[in-house]
Amino acid sequence: MAKITAADDKEIIVEDADGQKTVITLTNLSDADRRTVELWSILQSSLERKRTEEAPRATNLPIPPVPPTPDSTTISEKAEEPKTEAPKDTFRTWRSSDGQHEIKAKFVFADETNVILEREDGRVLTLGQTIFSSEDREYIKLRVEQEKNSAMPKEE
Repeated sequence: MAKITAADDKEIIVEDADGQKTVITLTNLSDADRRTVELWSILQSSLERKRTEEAPRATNLPIPPVPPTPDSTTISEKAEEPKTEAPKDTFRTWRSSDGQHEIKAKFVFADETNVILEREDGRVLTLGQTIFSSEDREYIKLRVEQEKNSAMPKEE
C-alpha cells in the first residue's frame, strides 16, 4: 500500500512499501483521488498546527483562590444548559446511528459529508457523517461552526 508523503496544488509524492517515491501530477488523478489528497492536506495542516502551537506561558500574576464547591442540592437543582461549544482535542466515544458500534477517537476535521477522526492509537479514520448517531452529528456541527468562527478574522 502506498502513502502520500507530500502534496501541493500541482502534484503529490507517494511512497510505496519498499520506500520507492513517485511524483504524480494531480491532473492525472480521478476526482475522488484528488478529494482524498485534499483531505490529506487538510489533515496534515491541522496536525502541523497542533504540533506548532505554543504551550501557555507562565506569568507572574498571582493565582486566584479556588471558589468553594457548591453542595449537591445546589448542583441537582440547576437545569442543564444547552451546549454551545464542543470541547476541543478530547477523545470521546462515537456511536453508530443504530447504536451497535462505538469508537473512542477525537475530532480532526469535517466537511459536508465526511468526518476525520484520530483514534487513541494514532490511526486516522475518514468516515461518512451519516453513520453516526444524531448526538454525534450535532457534535460535528458544533465543531465545524467553531472551526469556521476561529478561522474568521476578528473585527476591530
